[in-house]
Amino acid sequence: RPLVLPEAVATVDSEAGPLDLGQTVGCACGISAQHGGFMLDCDRCHRWFHGPCVSVCEDCPPSAWFCGDCEITRLVALHQAHLAKRRNRGAREENGVAKEKGASASEESDEDLAPLALSPKKSRKAKAASKAA
Repeated sequence: RPLVLPEAVATVDSEAGPLDLGQTVGCACGISAQHGGFMLDCDRCHRWFHGPCVSVCEDCPPSAWFCGDCEITRLVALHQAHLAKRRNRGAREENGVAKEKGASASEESDEDLAPLALSPKKSRKAKAASKAA
């Protein structure tokens, strides 16, 4: 089953709260907005999350915040843009070489199409252990 990420919401009621009609709570904890305390909404999909569940303090909320799903979407879009630049740069370079030699441009490499690595960061101990091995 493919991963389905939330769509960006174009029109937003900036005065709406998590209990208002039409608002969606997206927090994975399962606690309703009525019993959840401090909540914040994602700046892209505008689902509501409990601050403590997403490690955001009520005393110091960020000016912009994206839920985990929207952060993945943002990272994938950045990665796709990066790959497109690499492919375009490579195509320009290959076309220049092809014109000089009279050959056709080669196909793009599989390396350029590699998926975005979303692996967790290694701890210092894990890094030290992998260096020692």
